[in-house]
Amino acid sequence: PESKEVVQKNIAGIIQQVRELDSDAYVFQDVVTTSPLTYGQNLLASLVSALSSSYFSFDPEIESHLLPPPLQLSHGAAIFTHARPRGAKRVLLPTAGQFYLGMIRRNYRMMVTYLPVSKSNSEWVLINIHTEAFDENAEVRKAQIEAILNFAGEEFKKGNHVVIGGDWNLEFKKSSFPHTTDDKYLFWIHEFPKEHLPEGWQLGFDPDTPTVRTVQSAYKRGHNYVTNIDGFIVSPNVSIEKMTGVDTSFKYSDHQPVLGKFKAH
Repeated sequence: PESKEVVQKNIAGIIQQVRELDSDAYVFQDVVTTSPLTYGQNLLASLVSALSSSYFSFDPEIESHLLPPPLQLSHGAAIFTHARPRGAKRVLLPTAGQFYLGMIRRNYRMMVTYLPVSKSNSEWVLINIHTEAFDENAEVRKAQIEAILNFAGEEFKKGNHVVIGGDWNLEFKKSSFPHTTDDKYLFWIHEFPKEHLPEGWQLGFDPDTPTVRTVQSAYKRGHNYVTNIDGFIVSPNVSIEKMTGVDTSFKYSDHQPVLGKFKAH
């Protein structure tokens, strides 16, 4: 970011959007605590303050153990829920194992939270994912998705209701939004492998509202390439009652929120 003031503006906008969404549960990716990348501004603390009545867990996928303060990084995913979880865990995903700056490695994991289903012995299994973005031919991403779906399938076999949400870093459908972005900035774009979805599982996203933009330049509608890579996959015993992308004109992030409404049956 250009300055501390820009980070503060972005965090304030994110918090305002979170409050307006007023959801039962939130899955966040790229949440950071105090860091030199954010001029010392703590997004996680701001979320905790804004959602003070919620239960939350944070998984630092990137941590720097060798750097002293104020250079330390703690950057990852978070889940907030209004209902008290029955349990939670982290599950490792396949990774290429590359290091950033020669010393920091990102650990790709599923964040799994178990929530009660009304008048039932089954559970909601809410899974937060953020897959690899720049692996060659999306080979790591596809391996991660296979692992995610295998885990989710086992939970479904137990009678649980599975909702997987997050940043899949794969296009759900070929983008038809107008743009003037050069192809050299689109090297990371690959199609989501829909053929890997088991029978009865559904992919939920809003095709009319893009969720991510390219970052080669400041956002200008019709110039940056935009597409849909953020959304949900649900098990056959879950109905998607509503799926809405929230158009913020990418004011506060290079992603936009997706709001889903689900029903167990």
